[in-house]
Amino acid sequence: MLSRNKKIHIICSLLISCVVYAEETGVHLVKRGETFSQIALKYLGRPVYTKKSGSIAKLRELNPQVEEPDRIYSGQELVIRMGERKLASDSQPGAEAETQTGSVVAAEETIQKKTVPSERGESSFEKSPTVPKARPLTSLEREEEVTHALTLSALYQFMTLSTKDPTSGSVAELQTSRDLLAEAKWSQIWSDSFSSYAAFSVCNVDFEPSTNTSKSLSSTAKTLFGLYAGAEHKLSNRFSLRYGAGIGQELFLHGLNSSIVRVDSIAVPRASIGARLEVFKKGSTSFGLDASVAQMFSATTDSYSVNSGQSYGAALYIQKMTATDRRYNLSVGFRQRSQDTSILQVKETAFFGGVSFSLPLFERDGKK
Repeated sequence: MLSRNKKIHIICSLLISCVVYAEETGVHLVKRGETFSQIALKYLGRPVYTKKSGSIAKLRELNPQVEEPDRIYSGQELVIRMGERKLASDSQPGAEAETQTGSVVAAEETIQKKTVPSERGESSFEKSPTVPKARPLTSLEREEEVTHALTLSALYQFMTLSTKDPTSGSVAELQTSRDLLAEAKWSQIWSDSFSSYAAFSVCNVDFEPSTNTSKSLSSTAKTLFGLYAGAEHKLSNRFSLRYGAGIGQELFLHGLNSSIVRVDSIAVPRASIGARLEVFKKGSTSFGLDASVAQMFSATTDSYSVNSGQSYGAALYIQKMTATDRRYNLSVGFRQRSQDTSILQVKETAFFGGVSFSLPLFERDGKK
């Protein structure tokens, strides 16, 4: 049987350890649009991406139940260090006082004193951690969790347009002196694994003058427009599939057997599927491969009809992601389209390099 003084000593020690533990740790309730890196920066400060000493690594140590930091969701609870939170908040002007709003609550994993009768009639104490599990979101809550992003892209291409008249055997090949494409894409992120998008593109093409003195181009410049929509499904942290459909103007030639060759831009519907694979990642920088194939559908003009065709392409990319969810992307690749008309065989090949910048939209009170 424990003496009364020993019982009092044990109780006091446990109460003191509970107070210290509560002061040093807490639970952060993940809010809409927050990322693991943002939470790590907010509470544990910089550096963020250092492999062993970075705030992301520290936050993962506190939350071993989080297997994939890129896939946290609203309503999930993460254990954080309250002492380090104060230092990180002081280093960031305008940091929100979470303890006042109640979004950061005191750690619910406490050491509770319980008197449990033992076989000898003695009393003992047991620890009972009570960290609640994250509650799955309802369909209504998920509907409110939609976040938005805007991606601006610019590509410079070197394109060759080859045509052949199967009847006469005449061949023509045009090359671009300038081929610049700009695109704006609005994305809606419905969950960590699914997003949709709508995109608008404009492309300005200038062709080199004809080297054949007996033939000339009716126009050496064309402007092409495109409108597309689709969705992306992230199957894992490294691999995602992309589906899309839309309509865009494509280039064709007419009048190959005459002295004036005409360059036409015709609106062609298309459906595509693509895949994105992250091959390597270090810190906030990743390197990978992007590939896609598309089915080009038929169209008609006053002079001829356009048959169905195919298009495919691939690119290598390097992406840099910041702690505030900004993304910078560099890519190089190629694209090829084969689509005949009722009078000519057409093949288009392009090599390109591009840059893109993505940022969150509709930020309010530190939320997206």
